[in-house]
Amino acid sequence: IRFMLDETKRIGLPVPEFREMNEFVVTFRAAPALSTPQLPPQPLFTETLWGKDELKPSDTTLPEQPLEHEQRLIKAVQHVNEYGFITNATYRELTGISDRTAHRDLETLVERGRLKGVGQKRARRYMLP
Repeated sequence: IRFMLDETKRIGLPVPEFREMNEFVVTFRAAPALSTPQLPPQPLFTETLWGKDELKPSDTTLPEQPLEHEQRLIKAVQHVNEYGFITNATYRELTGISDRTAHRDLETLVERGRLKGVGQKRARRYMLP
């Protein structure tokens, strides 16, 4: 839970909602408008459940995955602005990612309200809302 809270704060997302019903449910709120995230400077020390750990200089660089992910999402929105829609296959050609990753990325844009999905399964197209 602490990791989820720290990560949502780090990337500028609203705090997730935690509920316990018949199961434990975590609800992540939609991200603000798509933009390049502004990441805070990394501390020289990080606190974990086991105490403080000193970061090595190589640990202070942020992983490229979140930025690459956002850049892919931006490509998808730009394609829709230019051509009116995008499909999973077109998105895979633009980015070189797998079918499942493309599906997750495009559905992320739907959840954020940037795109709407029309159609089912293989015929699904994504366009501006």
